[in-house]
Amino acid sequence: GIMPPRKKYDWDAIPFSPEELAPVGYVFIGGNELNMKRKLVQAVRMGSPVIIMDNTPNLPKQMSIFVRLIQKLWGRDPVNDLRLFMTEGANAKLGRKPSVADLLEAVLPSKIIHHIEELFDTSGMEDSERLTLSDVVGLIELVKRRPQTFRDRVCVVDPLRPHSNGHGSNDLMSVMSSHKTGFRETDSTVFHKSLVLKGWRLHRRLARRAKQLRNQGTALVMCIAFVMIINTCLSVLLVCAHIEKSQARIKELAYNLTLPVTSDSFEVSFTMSDTLQSLHMLMLVFPILAGLLHTIQGHFQLAQKYSGMHMAANQVVTEIHRFLMGVAPYKQNPGDNQRKFVSRLQELVKNLSLYGVREDDLMEDSVSAIDDFPQSAEALDQHVRQYVYNMQPEGQCSRRFRDIMVSLGRCTGASWTQLLGDVHETRDLTAPLTAEKYMEVRVLPMRKFYYDQMHKMHKVRITLYVLLAVSLSAGAALGASGFSLWIPVALSVATFATTMMQWLVPSENLSAVQSAMTTLNNLDLRWQGSDIKEHRSEVTRHRLVQTTERLAWAVESSFSGCATFPDLDQDEELKTAPVVSPEPASPRNHCRSFEVSGSRRSLSRSSSARASPQVMTPYGRPGTMTPLL
Repeated sequence: GIMPPRKKYDWDAIPFSPEELAPVGYVFIGGNELNMKRKLVQAVRMGSPVIIMDNTPNLPKQMSIFVRLIQKLWGRDPVNDLRLFMTEGANAKLGRKPSVADLLEAVLPSKIIHHIEELFDTSGMEDSERLTLSDVVGLIELVKRRPQTFRDRVCVVDPLRPHSNGHGSNDLMSVMSSHKTGFRETDSTVFHKSLVLKGWRLHRRLARRAKQLRNQGTALVMCIAFVMIINTCLSVLLVCAHIEKSQARIKELAYNLTLPVTSDSFEVSFTMSDTLQSLHMLMLVFPILAGLLHTIQGHFQLAQKYSGMHMAANQVVTEIHRFLMGVAPYKQNPGDNQRKFVSRLQELVKNLSLYGVREDDLMEDSVSAIDDFPQSAEALDQHVRQYVYNMQPEGQCSRRFRDIMVSLGRCTGASWTQLLGDVHETRDLTAPLTAEKYMEVRVLPMRKFYYDQMHKMHKVRITLYVLLAVSLSAGAALGASGFSLWIPVALSVATFATTMMQWLVPSENLSAVQSAMTTLNNLDLRWQGSDIKEHRSEVTRHRLVQTTERLAWAVESSFSGCATFPDLDQDEELKTAPVVSPEPASPRNHCRSFEVSGSRRSLSRSSSARASPQVMTPYGRPGTMTPLL
């Protein structure tokens, strides 16, 4: 057996360091232990799990008061909660949605230490163990540098208050099991943040350009459809005019059209021959106009460029979240991960040349108007909500009214104004993510986006189906009423409804969104049914990211009508494939070389298939030059 040590709790008797088995956490309970302040501050600086027992004497009680004040930074209305500890006039300077750094700049450490001394009498403590003003200043600077680490790694537990809802045990499990949060936030350097912002700037250019191409394509499709409807109406009118002229037995009549204008009037006189001549001219103009619009569509390749831009924007979002989560292919040291992130973004921009997009159009030097994006975390969060999850920004009038009400409530100290604050909390989208944060900033907004998108698609399809039914019913009524010449007009309207349905809400998109909703609901149920230990495991993180991003890829591919798009992961596999050197000819080596060459041919064939962009038309036909999606 193992001989017990002579000294109780002898750390020197352990033949290994406890950090080798698992991350070391610290629990601080009030007492007269020496150097407790130095150990507590050092543990917080190192990002270790720290649990402070409230309502225990001396330093833990002081630190508990400080931590509870700092935790109000992430509350619903932090400006109102911390107004007693801010400088004069800070409420007007902070704005509508201040960041954590702005709030910490407005807080006075002297007011915090005075509040701590009011709540706890430090007369019986040693001078070296008291929390002083310099300690508060140092802790606030630490929170400024690493806010997420302080939020996730420091926990206050009150043993005198029972946690009926189980929040205390959940907080303890979250602090003790998130052993990689503090270390992963060390990657959030200035260069790391600049790379993530570079990725979001690239996504902004791609998303805006894709939206412009989509609107232009939709406008062209609608113009072509309306031109065809007008052309059909003119054809029917021309036939009716010829029939009426041939059946006229009297002299050709002259028609007068009078248009009164103030004190004068204009009179226009025309005959049936003049009308027929005008209709013949229009019958030449409108088909030429429709053909010209089709030529413009095919020349500019709007659908092909849109599909490439749209899929590239989605791929940028995927790369950013993989980079922030630290999953494959970003599982190396921070330097290698940063270089790989930059190289993959550059490769993504180069792949757009397959879709007729010039690389110079997406470079930062050619776009000077948006080089300063984002100016704040709120601007970046607003961009992600609008262009990634299709959440429209709040109106100017409603925002101003809500800001006025919140300002009045802060002046009067009313607590009901918290309900007028923004429900959506502005998050730092450049900081590393944990599994819980990924569920909060990626999975849940994506599920809401798909839910709203599915309802919008149902409404549009119902509207177009009603238009189709009305047009077909009108055609049947015209045939039954003896106006069979006007049936082509009703059929042209029905064709317009069908074309717009295939363009805006094809059945493939609806099926993809419904399948995505089912998968995300199952993923959320599995997440809710697992414990915190499983949430923090590497397997869960990898499976969560891969499932979500592949699902987003499939849905966006269905939306854009893009059959194939270059996959960066497969391209890396092709680049890193081993090169087999030739061997002397023999039956066995010949078979082996044949297998290798066959595999190479299959790889090249698959890569060429990925390299050829295809766009789905409204009629289900793939075509690289067809501008209809």
